[in-house]
Amino acid sequence: MSEQQPFGLTSDVITKLRAELGRTAHLQRAVVFGSRAKGNYRHGSDIDLALFGSELTDADLLDLEGRIDDLLLPYQVDLCLVDTLESADLLAHIERVGQPLYPAP
Repeated sequence: MSEQQPFGLTSDVITKLRAELGRTAHLQRAVVFGSRAKGNYRHGSDIDLALFGSELTDADLLDLEGRIDDLLLPYQVDLCLVDTLESADLLAHIERVGQPLYPAP
C-alpha cells in the first residue's frame, strides 16, 4: 500500500500530478486549495489546484486537464488559472489556505 502524503493523497498520486504539472508550458507553480489543503477532506474529495503563470492560456489548461484525466486517478481534479479568476473571495481563500504542490516544496 502506498504511503499517505499531505492532502490525504498517496505518494504515487502526488508524483503523477507533479510530473504532468512539470510538462505544462508557462506554469510557474501550482497550489492545492479547498478541503485537501485545509485537512478536512473526505474519502473521494476532489483535488482543487490553482495554477500560477502569467502566460498560461486556456489551451494550456485544456491540455493539462486531458493529461490528468488520462492518469485515471481515483479523484476528480479541478483546475483554475489564478490570473483569470474574478472572485475576490476565491482568490483570498487560495492565498489563505493554499499549499504548494509544484514545484515540490
